[in-house]
Amino acid sequence: MKKNKSTLKVGDKIEIHIANQKYVSQVINVINENTYIILGPIKFGSIIKIPNGKEIKIMYSLKNKGRMWFESIVEKNSNNNIYKLLIRKTSDVNKVQQRQYFRLKKIIDVYITNEVNKPIKGFAEDISGKGMKIVTKEKLKLDDKLNIELNINGKSLSITSNIVRKVFDSRTGNYYYGIYFEEIHKGCKEDIIKFIFEEQRILRKKGLE
Repeated sequence: MKKNKSTLKVGDKIEIHIANQKYVSQVINVINENTYIILGPIKFGSIIKIPNGKEIKIMYSLKNKGRMWFESIVEKNSNNNIYKLLIRKTSDVNKVQQRQYFRLKKIIDVYITNEVNKPIKGFAEDISGKGMKIVTKEKLKLDDKLNIELNINGKSLSITSNIVRKVFDSRTGNYYYGIYFEEIHKGCKEDIIKFIFEEQRILRKKGLE
């Protein structure tokens, strides 16, 4: 790995990313530029156990540099009064490409099926390079796997996704699901990002943004 000045310090706030889950944490010791001790994740008062050898992504913000991230592996976890993880960096520090996270609010026709290929009637209300929000009358569960098919600039895209957020509106009877693109080809993601920024350019030209 290359040396990178974007290193962490004791007390820095960080995020632990595991698959599609995000947990707030903090650096409590710096062993060297590649090895840190951080607070283990806790959610709703319960410890989220992360086994030794688990690969995790660390994200954090640096003043005047933006959002940074690196891959790491859990070398050791301990729970003597304080739940801690000893992690070792396994990649260079990279800057988050914010364009992947810009969310375009636009109604988009999508074809949705579940794991047993059952069609789910609904539509997308917004989209980003990482996921979308879908609206449907169907009651689904968090972590359900979905296949999303959509047409972007004449290209037919198929994306394996899963549900990470769920909100029910009792007034309309609609369910709003936050969808994370779990398996998406790089070219497919670039097509979506290109579409989003082209739509944004059109809106800006019309003075609607």
